[in-house]
Amino acid sequence: MFRLRRTTHLIVVAGLGPAATSRGVPLAGNRGWRWSLHVGPAIGGSSCSVEHVGIVVSGRATAAMDDGTITELRSGDVFHIAPGHDSWVVGDEPYVSLHFLGADRYADRS
Repeated sequence: MFRLRRTTHLIVVAGLGPAATSRGVPLAGNRGWRWSLHVGPAIGGSSCSVEHVGIVVSGRATAAMDDGTITELRSGDVFHIAPGHDSWVVGDEPYVSLHFLGADRYADRS
């Protein structure tokens, strides 16, 4: 199963049984992408309600939890991000990650 989700990211989701992988690729000229600016308004959310587990393939991003905890994600990092967060791309390099949990619900209105 393959699905495309478009916000200001192109998200490709590939189903692998109960897991899914995704590769998030900022579209051209989309440096400075931020969940709360580019996804949240489209789905009516102030923070992402999806839990994510994955690995960063390239680039950097920041995840800021609703409780104020901030985590920077860098190439090679394995991550777990709980529901209730904002995130944004850091720097000029596109941020690419593989998600093993959460990709199937990314940008859902749930």
